[in-house]
Amino acid sequence: MDVNISNGFLQLITKATRIQGSHYSLIDHILTNTNLDCYTSGTIVSDLSDHFVNFIKLPTTKQKIKTKPSFRRNFSQTNVNNFKDSLRNLTWAETLSKNDVNLAFESFWNDFNALYDLNFPLTKFKFNKNVHKINDYLTSGLLISRKTKILLHKKAASERTIEANQKYRTYRNLFNTLVRKSKKMYFETNLNSNKKNPKKNMGIAQGGGKLKQS
Repeated sequence: MDVNISNGFLQLITKATRIQGSHYSLIDHILTNTNLDCYTSGTIVSDLSDHFVNFIKLPTTKQKIKTKPSFRRNFSQTNVNNFKDSLRNLTWAETLSKNDVNLAFESFWNDFNALYDLNFPLTKFKFNKNVHKINDYLTSGLLISRKTKILLHKKAASERTIEANQKYRTYRNLFNTLVRKSKKMYFETNLNSNKKNPKKNMGIAQGGGKLKQS
């Protein structure tokens, strides 16, 4: 630290960056010799590795890129049943009265699409990786388990006891095993059922490969 300061460098990380049981140390550094009025830096408690994640936020004048809003339809069983009832109650009188096939289809599609939008409206939603699936094999149950794993890791890092650390490691190993089994089952089931459809298999591979790190 004396050598860094004597050469004009300031240490921006002041929290422990590695905790193993009752032992903790600051062995990951961010140094700067830039003269700023304020620095935003810190340590993120994460179990990506045995070292935590350090960060520094640099001042910038660039405008934030606004992401386009995401929309989706709610295909709940209740909405599906309501849509079926709406179709049954429609007389299709205007469609059946058309003698031209193009006009008949246009009339049919207008009625069908109106009921579709009515029963399955597009709603805006904000993506949350802890709630929404980020690939096709990470189930809602695994999302809940991942949240529990993160909480246990934070508890083990803050309490620094053998019991808390062992509980986290046991749960983490179980979670990773379930993720591997879910991924294996997803690919085996979908690839075997679409052996003769290479385009479908390509979509399955892309849908199951979004998550690089759980």
